[in-house]
Amino acid sequence: MAGLAPGRYRLSADKAGFLRTEYGAKENSQIGSIVTLGPGDEKKQLEIKLRSQGVITGTVSDDFGEPLAGASVMLMRLGYRQGRRELLPFGDATTNDLGEYRKFGLVPGRYYLSAARAPVMSTVERTAGASEGADEALVPTYFPGTSDASSAGQIEVVGGRVLASMDVRLLRTRAVRVRGRVTNTQTGAAGRARVWLTRRDNSGFANEDNGSPEMGKDGAFEIRQVTPGSYYITAQNFGGQERQFARVPIDVGISNVEGLELTLGTGQDVTGTVKVEGEGRPSPSGIPVVLEPKDPGIMMGGNMAATKEDGAFTIKGVAAATYYVRVKGPFYVKAVSVGDEEAKDGEVRILPGVAATLKVVVSTAGGRITGVVRDENGQTVLGARVVLIPEARKRQQTGGYRHRFTALQGTYTLMTIPPGNYTLYAWSDIEDGQWMDPTFLEVWERKGVAVTVTETSNETKDLSVLKAAQ
Repeated sequence: MAGLAPGRYRLSADKAGFLRTEYGAKENSQIGSIVTLGPGDEKKQLEIKLRSQGVITGTVSDDFGEPLAGASVMLMRLGYRQGRRELLPFGDATTNDLGEYRKFGLVPGRYYLSAARAPVMSTVERTAGASEGADEALVPTYFPGTSDASSAGQIEVVGGRVLASMDVRLLRTRAVRVRGRVTNTQTGAAGRARVWLTRRDNSGFANEDNGSPEMGKDGAFEIRQVTPGSYYITAQNFGGQERQFARVPIDVGISNVEGLELTLGTGQDVTGTVKVEGEGRPSPSGIPVVLEPKDPGIMMGGNMAATKEDGAFTIKGVAAATYYVRVKGPFYVKAVSVGDEEAKDGEVRILPGVAATLKVVVSTAGGRITGVVRDENGQTVLGARVVLIPEARKRQQTGGYRHRFTALQGTYTLMTIPPGNYTLYAWSDIEDGQWMDPTFLEVWERKGVAVTVTETSNETKDLSVLKAAQ
């Protein structure tokens, strides 16, 4: 590459059959190293190693072995979400008219595979004399043939190879119907509402859709072919300028669920101001403020707003729940108050119909930690994950953690750290988010490096790399 202007660059490479990878990254999922070019600089012999992709092929059929067109296939891996180990989606595919699917571009590793029929639309109208007896349904099925996520078999994907004949025959089981009515707190009419079910245990399909019933004139709905389990039933109105939603937990057994009432509401508007402290006191304008739910399952999207010139912000349509306040940019959250009361442990409770005004103080005077990571032979380690973990009472907030991959010479820098007591680790093979798992941390508690951060402090901490899988 010639004629590049001086500056900081990232380099990446990709090729058909291989995974896109950045320069300086040990794996394709990692962020690579920055290449800095000064006037007249030349960088030679920069090397990027590409890994071959994995491919899975197979078929999806019904319980009689007949191919299913338009069936959904999902590939999942065990991962972490706010310290909870769950099956997380890592790719999907749809079967063709012969019931066949092919998924390429996969990172080598262990996966779980699940398949489900195409969603079946159902409406509230029922034919006179129609049977009210038990239904049967094809249920989402894990390879090699179970409806229980805990009994699913793992699939080993190898780079450069096609893993063929990963066939799934869907299981059929007893199913029931879920019926109810959607209303609107303002107009009484449901409008263009959609209703769907999501499993509460987050197993399998993250959004298992049992058909999206159309509303009757009175807001009535019926969802068919629902299998026993614990669900959230959610209604959301996608029409108009304001987002309206409702969500309640339900338990489905062997009998039809009748008489559900879902009342759509716009949520609560949350107003507030952001005050900036620290060196230079930058303008409070344009700072993104995010309400992060304590329970990640309640997020309906859109809980963010940017501040105006005077630091004021309004986040519209916030669901009633408990949240943490986060900001984006070179700041840390120093204090949060709801009205005149300080938010205990940083938790902000939004109640239905109760106005909430927040006062948020952020600071640019966070601490800084730098260092080098080495292995048992004293060699610097590229691509190790350095993680800064707060004291126990602050570990539920994702904003309290800091993490970075080490650069070419094993170096790392963590910035904008809130004052407090922390433990510092470097792992060569930790899963993303695994450091928020309390059970995992119990094993490693004494192997970290303690560090105390104060405002504008600048610490140097060299680390020895650890292996999470040992």
